[in-house]
Amino acid sequence: MKKLFTLIFILVIFPLAYADELDGKRPLQVSVASVDSLTNLKRGKELFDKAEYTEALERFKSAYEEIPVIRDFTLLMMAKAYNRTARFGESGDALRELLGTYPDSLFMQRARVLQINSLMHAAEITPREKRFSEKSAAALKHMESYVTDYPEDVEMTFFLAQLMKKLGKVQNAKKLFIGIYTGVSPYSESAFQELQPADITLDDILVKASNLIKAFEHKKAESLIRKALQKADAGQEDELYRKLGLALFKQKKYREAADAFLKGGDLYDSARSLYRAENFTAFNEILSQLISMEDTRAGALLLAYASTKRREGKKDETLNIYAGLRKNFPRYGEEALWGVAWTYYRAGNYNEASEILTELNDRYPNPRYRYWKQESNRGKSSDTAFSEKQKQDPISQKDFYSLLTLMRDPDQFSGRSIRRIAYTPTPDQTVPMSRQASIKFEELTPEIRSSLERFRILVELDMREDAISELVRISNRVSRPDALVYLCHILQNAGDYKRAISLVSRFTEHAPQGNGQMNIYDILYPIAYWPTVREISQHNMLDPLLLLSVMREESRFDPRARSVAGALGLMQIMPHTARNLDRRLNLDISDDAAICDVRTNITIGGYYLNSLLKEFGSLPVALAAYNAGHDTVREWIKKGNYRSFDEFIEDIPYDETRNYVKRVLLTYATYMNLWDKQ
Repeated sequence: MKKLFTLIFILVIFPLAYADELDGKRPLQVSVASVDSLTNLKRGKELFDKAEYTEALERFKSAYEEIPVIRDFTLLMMAKAYNRTARFGESGDALRELLGTYPDSLFMQRARVLQINSLMHAAEITPREKRFSEKSAAALKHMESYVTDYPEDVEMTFFLAQLMKKLGKVQNAKKLFIGIYTGVSPYSESAFQELQPADITLDDILVKASNLIKAFEHKKAESLIRKALQKADAGQEDELYRKLGLALFKQKKYREAADAFLKGGDLYDSARSLYRAENFTAFNEILSQLISMEDTRAGALLLAYASTKRREGKKDETLNIYAGLRKNFPRYGEEALWGVAWTYYRAGNYNEASEILTELNDRYPNPRYRYWKQESNRGKSSDTAFSEKQKQDPISQKDFYSLLTLMRDPDQFSGRSIRRIAYTPTPDQTVPMSRQASIKFEELTPEIRSSLERFRILVELDMREDAISELVRISNRVSRPDALVYLCHILQNAGDYKRAISLVSRFTEHAPQGNGQMNIYDILYPIAYWPTVREISQHNMLDPLLLLSVMREESRFDPRARSVAGALGLMQIMPHTARNLDRRLNLDISDDAAICDVRTNITIGGYYLNSLLKEFGSLPVALAAYNAGHDTVREWIKKGNYRSFDEFIEDIPYDETRNYVKRVLLTYATYMNLWDKQ
């Protein structure tokens, strides 16, 4: 088997190397610190963790001289050790050297926190004391500067606000407390307790509500706004009601949301809520007002309403809506014309559909229109044959509709002809290896090589997150594509697939592929968590490439991913789904952290996807159910009377679900093509 995709990054205390298994070249190396010096640094950290600070200091001093490339970290550890042994002057000296010599250090924030703590200790400052001296003034100055640079450190901001309040800087303290209160953090309630009711304005409440909604705390936002409405003046109510409508809408309380939006004077969002609530009588009343006001957003509502009427089988009413839409809102002309074509197609009027699709493609060339014109013509002639010309390589296609042509199976509503879903790898089928990077290590800049050495050392110190942060930091400064790809391979092999994909995507459109040139497909489509994926795929009789495809589109392989709806982990499992399936899988799920465990998450996702495939007998339908819920999809199938899987995909009512299905299928086709070419 040919070698595929994953560069093996060897993390040992010996020199960093990439083995070139394709052309037999000597492994690339970087000059690194000696084994003894690394041992000193590693042993110093171990001693520090055991509170043996004096012995740790001796090790750190040796490492300081022997490993210049990581000296900023060594200085930080020396400062900490001095601090713990009450040698505050020497601790300050180490921190000043770190802060002055390494302004871009990965450890800058931690160094500044330690510096502030040292200054506060020297000034004997606590929030309970009101003493103020030159030393305390210096500490405050550093704290204020730090909070300006790192506003995300809410704990330090809260401490600074408390201190300012005790030292009589009441207005400055109040401003900080309000900022903490309007945010969403564990300190928000404590900050609120430090304020008086008169300190909090309506604008503060609106900011707080907005932040709660962004944090998906919709019920808390609703409660806050309802309390504010009890005290609001008539002139303040509109904005509060609009914000209340948003909080209710996010909770799917559509009827209540419509009423709130209407009280706030927001006709459009009120109509949108009524549409979701299926209260079409009230919806049409407000829609008429929007049309009379020539509000262009009414066009979007008409598009949605026409789609609903088409699904109800009311063809003539649907066509009338589209006709009015084209006349009164020409900016929606293309969408309306497509709606007419799709209405005819779903009604079996293939001649009419073909004519309109021809017109559409002439005006707005699009693979979607070409595909459905072809299907309309096949519907007219009842021709189910496929020409050899249609059987193209999916990786060469840039649109979903070319892939649909490959998947089209006239004999079954499935789409599974693209590959057997019950595919099981043979025992000797292992994960393919990566191609060699197109740049040699010696060609990298000194800054990048230095960063790679720091990465290796931090991994050795069991500081994986810091090691990854180091690579991300240097990657953001790289402009040369092949150097970035080199770094992304290392990120990928360190387990940070998401950031590797994100970084290399900057060059996706410009990077030449294949024929010995720079290859990035192995980064964009990694063979991630392979031993677990392969095992669980075999157990569930799934293609492992399908599991990878779902994982990629759900989370970009981030095991800590959390969606707006609360879905967790690599395969974005809802907590209630995980707990329901745990009764059968016996995974002993006790909390959300357990759901995010890589093996647990893939086990649940694989089992659930397999059960959906068994229930629906179709990959596209199973994927839609994975995204939107099986009860919802059952209802779509029941009402839709679809003749083929492509009709089902095109007619999915939820834009999010329709786009999700398309993305996963395209990713699946890409994985298969990349795999099969090896």
